[in-house]
Amino acid sequence: MNALKLKKYIVSILTGIIILPSFVFAIGQMTQTIVVNNAIKGQVIRETLKVYGEANNDKEYGLMSEGDIKDWVQFYAMGDKNNPITSILIPKGQSVDVSAVITVSPSAANGIYTGSLSINSIISNNENTNESSINVGQKIGREVRITVTDKEIIDMEVGVIPVDYQINLGSPLQIRFQYFNKGNIDIRPEVRVQFKDIDQTKVLFTTVFPYPESEEAIKPLERKEIPMIEVPLNFSNGKYWAFVSIWEQGEQRFESKFRFQIGGGSILGSTFTAIMSGFNMWYVIIPFAVLLLFGIAVFGMKMRKKAH
Repeated sequence: MNALKLKKYIVSILTGIIILPSFVFAIGQMTQTIVVNNAIKGQVIRETLKVYGEANNDKEYGLMSEGDIKDWVQFYAMGDKNNPITSILIPKGQSVDVSAVITVSPSAANGIYTGSLSINSIISNNENTNESSINVGQKIGREVRITVTDKEIIDMEVGVIPVDYQINLGSPLQIRFQYFNKGNIDIRPEVRVQFKDIDQTKVLFTTVFPYPESEEAIKPLERKEIPMIEVPLNFSNGKYWAFVSIWEQGEQRFESKFRFQIGGGSILGSTFTAIMSGFNMWYVIIPFAVLLLFGIAVFGMKMRKKAH
């Protein structure tokens, strides 16, 4: 083994020795910055923090908020919205999710507020004999940036998902709805469904589904699926169109349509249309383009070999 290789070998070993303890005894959390634009006063923002403990020990870790948002934050164990916590026990070698609830102060002026949500390794007096009280050891924070405004914004993404595109005569049409509230106020969207014949020349009937009273409103930045709706249909066998619109505060915010069929027969066209309407075509175009270029390259190589 020459001197250069020996030197690299020794450096690699020393690097491993230095780095290994930091993995064994390190704590951590996902550190992507939390950015909230156009928050309004009093808005509640919920974030899930994934925190990681040490590899060799079960340990209690402190939770804290800092900066402009220090007094806006409370932490909760997942599934518990009533009992704030200031620390969390993480089993060795595992991760735990913690819910951070940020409530924008009702008195906050318009502007930008920054801070962090941190997990701290608590050093007790039996771990450090030089201290007689509990201290903070390692600390890893996740930055937060909130822009406060006094303008209410209603914006949403909606997934309209028919359970089946072909139903039996006399069966209801079942539709699922998935919402992502991109605005800064709570929403309770209303669903309207209009049915037309396959040629779209005749409106058969329209039905309205208010937001379920038993469901909590959809919070800003929350993703939520509401209970499935069922639309009783008194149609004969055949193909039909369903036009779905989503309304909030008296205005239409979203619309979608799909074909479905009652009774037997092929509905490939409507099924394909529905699938592709929710599919990013780049997932088809890019692989196809790569394969095409590869095929051209192989063909060119074969032609050059024949020429020689």
